[in-house]
Amino acid sequence: MQSESSFQSQLDYTEAVAGLLHYQFAVLNLVWKAHRHGDDETGGLRSWMNSIHRSTSAWNWDKAKIKCFRDCHAFLNHLLDAHILVAIGKEAGATTWNELKEVLSGEYKWRKAISTIGKKFGDPLAVYKLRADDGERDLVYENAILFLQHGLLYRRFSRALKTGDSGVVMHCLKYFTLWFLNDDRRTSCPNYRQESLHLMACLTHIWSETLRQHWLDNCLVNLSGSKTGFMPDDQLCEYVVRETKDHINHNTRTSDDHFTREVKARQVIIFKEARENMHEVTGAIRHYQHSSTVSTTVDVRTMANQLFKYQVFTQQPGRGTYDISDKDAITESVDLLGLGAEVLARGQVLADYKIKMNGQVSDEKEDSSEEEDEDDEVLDTSIIQEEQLM
Repeated sequence: MQSESSFQSQLDYTEAVAGLLHYQFAVLNLVWKAHRHGDDETGGLRSWMNSIHRSTSAWNWDKAKIKCFRDCHAFLNHLLDAHILVAIGKEAGATTWNELKEVLSGEYKWRKAISTIGKKFGDPLAVYKLRADDGERDLVYENAILFLQHGLLYRRFSRALKTGDSGVVMHCLKYFTLWFLNDDRRTSCPNYRQESLHLMACLTHIWSETLRQHWLDNCLVNLSGSKTGFMPDDQLCEYVVRETKDHINHNTRTSDDHFTREVKARQVIIFKEARENMHEVTGAIRHYQHSSTVSTTVDVRTMANQLFKYQVFTQQPGRGTYDISDKDAITESVDLLGLGAEVLARGQVLADYKIKMNGQVSDEKEDSSEEEDEDDEVLDTSIIQEEQLM
């Protein structure tokens, strides 16, 4: 469409930045990579999925990438709920799910407990400091803290996208920029590493205050009017493309293509208003379109009981396995923020970025052994929630 516009309207002077929908894909995939561990290892994501009889096909274990965003997103949040409840249970003195229920059924001081847990696990570099200590390490304790921190930040970001809080989104992007800078090969995402660094540089230094505010005001859109109906711009584009493709005939001609692009495609975003108008004019019955929410209590309880059993939030120096029956030590999760901050502190990343922005070529070649991650995308793109639009 841009190629058919006049020279002044092609917007060649603008610079594209990463869309927040695909950015969310990359962040979720990064968290999965950081906490994947061994496929048959206790405490790994696959073992947790097997424990609640959840299909493991939502993630491509060979290519280490997401296949179904909905399933991976939901499972991560369920496991995060279990970690949060166990952290509260540890503070309340509970050792099982039933004991936790008894504690919470009374007049439990939530604010005090949350404040205490926040002080204990809120330091984003807590695990980095533990690993720098020469004393005996507790891998189970470290992994639990990292998952709690990574999961909570991802949840805060995903909820900010739905509620339209672009200020929180920008706050989370600062952390994600460091996450993508980490140099652990298990979590290598070179494409989004550069995109994150550039977007953060634009928001904090390159763009004018007017352009920065324009991005904050327009990076999320809401067509439904719902308080939780916001979505990233690229998610709306995905929806428009999908709906337009559904209206393309298999024997389309040039004239049909022009009609599809100029008429049908332009009406996609007013489908909701058109439907409301037909209901009003015809007096048709409006059927309820939303399904009931499925309870996740059983899955969360199963995982929480295992976390209670392993005492993941009780520091035990020298512990390298979840269960005494395990012979081999578990894999440590990737400290995304700690490693990213370490890479940024070296200065080479910023030096290379400045050279690139000045249009020069860096004398120091990048490591050729690092594979370019061309598969930052999610395999299953059918994640658009139509209820947000319709």
